[in-house]
Amino acid sequence: MPSVVTLLAVFLLSGCASPLARMPRQGSGTQPGLTGQYCVTPLPTSWQDALAAGPGVTTPKTESVFAAAPAGGTYFAAFYSATWSGVAELSIASGAVRRIATFADPSQDQIGFGAFGGQWLAWEESLSPSNYDSWVIWAWNASTGALAEVASSAALGSSLAAQTPQPEIALSGDEIAWVQNGPSGIPEIMLHNLATKSTAIAAQGAVGPPTFWESTLLYPSLQRGQTYNELKAVSIQSLAPAAVPVGLSAARGLGMLSASVAAVVWTGTDQTSVWYWQPGLRHPFEIYTGSNGFAEFYSMAGPYVVWDTSSGPIVADTETRSLVNLGSQYGYAVAAGSWILIAGDAVNQQKTMHPLETISAIDIAAVSALAAC
Repeated sequence: MPSVVTLLAVFLLSGCASPLARMPRQGSGTQPGLTGQYCVTPLPTSWQDALAAGPGVTTPKTESVFAAAPAGGTYFAAFYSATWSGVAELSIASGAVRRIATFADPSQDQIGFGAFGGQWLAWEESLSPSNYDSWVIWAWNASTGALAEVASSAALGSSLAAQTPQPEIALSGDEIAWVQNGPSGIPEIMLHNLATKSTAIAAQGAVGPPTFWESTLLYPSLQRGQTYNELKAVSIQSLAPAAVPVGLSAARGLGMLSASVAAVVWTGTDQTSVWYWQPGLRHPFEIYTGSNGFAEFYSMAGPYVVWDTSSGPIVADTETRSLVNLGSQYGYAVAAGSWILIAGDAVNQQKTMHPLETISAIDIAAVSALAAC
């Protein structure tokens, strides 16, 4: 399989999100505005060659990538064409399309957040390009092809839907979690089992979007009288409060939160700093601080952590402790398993209908590591 295939695609990303700042680790190539534990390094030639590769599959369609298959070879996207539009699985090598779910109204329907865990694909579908208050959460069984509606703003009612804009979803095994406002208007973390179709409230109060970590849900929580939120945990099985992993208990001021099997990453409440922790570390580290704009939408592949900023997507190598900003000519990045998918378009945080862009699919085994500095 080639290391890079360039495809036609579109961009749709929306969403949001410390006082424990460390001294920056300076090195050759360090740029103003980029501080923290990781230094800035030049983009390796193998990455430059991959991103500069010419067009591959070109068909009259557009795509908005929201998840990649961890096993490699395929990714999932909102797919738009003159004959059919909906959620699809696409081959990185050939561009072949497997239809999963049809959009009821392609002129309105878009994908905000999504995840794939091998058995299940789940996504939040926005039903309007002009607001975030009309949405549905869907789940698709990759083995049986069965499609199920998990939750919707319509089921909440208009008043609660207006207080629950476009929920960020987390997926692990058969479990999916998100935050929505309960009947009393208090935010609730919902935990839904896709196999048994049972739903429970995992936590309530001033809670933020959760992420799965081993047998627990981690989530930001702001307690009465606190200036910064802190990390809480709840057992997936019993829904009882659980211990936060050693090394994370001191984390404060958490914004957008994400985790893989190996690490936890989040945005500081300043929305520009990126914090990283993995088992064995005594405390989290600030690996990036932007001078302005935002840092959000984290995903991980191998030793790499990728996220989006107002100046373009960033790739960080946790083994060499270095990072590179790909630049504003690229719109966003999605990573999973052995692949990093990078969209080629200017960053656009406005909610717009699928503008055309190119997607480069990078096989991390075929490119060199970022250089230490």
